[in-house]
Amino acid sequence: MKKYLDKLFAGMVAFSAYQIFLYWLDRRGYLDLYNVATSQEMRPFVYRVLLPLLARALDQIFRIGPVSALAVVVIFFSVATYYSIKLLSDTFLKDERGSLVAFLACEALFIVLIQESKVYDLATPGFFALSLWTLAHQRFWFYYILFPLATLNRETTFLISLFYAAYYVHGPISRRHWFYGCVYQGLAYFLIRMFTMAGFADLPGAPFILSWRHVLNVYAAYLPLTLAFGACLAIISYFILRGWTQKPVFLRFAFLTIFPVQLGLHLTLGWPYELRVFAESIPIIALLATCPTRSVNRQLLARAPQSRQMIPSRVKPE
Repeated sequence: MKKYLDKLFAGMVAFSAYQIFLYWLDRRGYLDLYNVATSQEMRPFVYRVLLPLLARALDQIFRIGPVSALAVVVIFFSVATYYSIKLLSDTFLKDERGSLVAFLACEALFIVLIQESKVYDLATPGFFALSLWTLAHQRFWFYYILFPLATLNRETTFLISLFYAAYYVHGPISRRHWFYGCVYQGLAYFLIRMFTMAGFADLPGAPFILSWRHVLNVYAAYLPLTLAFGACLAIISYFILRGWTQKPVFLRFAFLTIFPVQLGLHLTLGWPYELRVFAESIPIIALLATCPTRSVNRQLLARAPQSRQMIPSRVKPE
């Protein structure tokens, strides 16, 4: 029954992604999505090259047109995001809620992205969820392969590198492994950024947009909307912080490492009320908001002593 439920949720996610793409096509127009698929957007958006590259490759094989190919890629990565969040959910929730949590996280992502045709944002939570899953299970070889692909999708992978550096500095891996892992991620990130920025240097735009004055001015000018925005964040924060000490250390550490940096980036480089910039944190927030609270934990411990371990077991340092 569970496998059929997973397929049902995956199908619903695929349908939602298709509807979102049609909405983008109607609202933004064919030319906008054509520019996305052919990497002719303005900088810095054009630097997120993975999905457009795959769309053009698909178009070369099947000759379906770059925009239609982009739609296929968007749907594929939306479903991949669902399964990636489900993998992470199954690691920590230890019950049957993983599929539902992954589905709701994807639908929340669609709501956040409905006004912005930023196709890379659909894949970003999936890459982060899968990266966290590989790290939680200490499948570092998989993580090291995944990292360049995630960076080609969006350069915010430095956030996962920050988590890697901070969480594993004291084990369970050897200091040598940790050091070379950090060096590898730094070099991969630098080279990808250097080549993508050089490759699109002739396009209009800028490497980044420093917008903190505008962001703060808008938040101050539209106070009722700002308060409503803050209230939504407060409600989400309540569910995240409720029973905080009983939640997995791995997820808590990831949240405290990644989300504050994202908030700072939103205020300095983002756009007012733009929730899509927090896409990387969606899997973490979804799990922290649904992980058992203290009272639930006590019931679980009373029924099943083996459920005491809330995070994947660590191996001894090499």
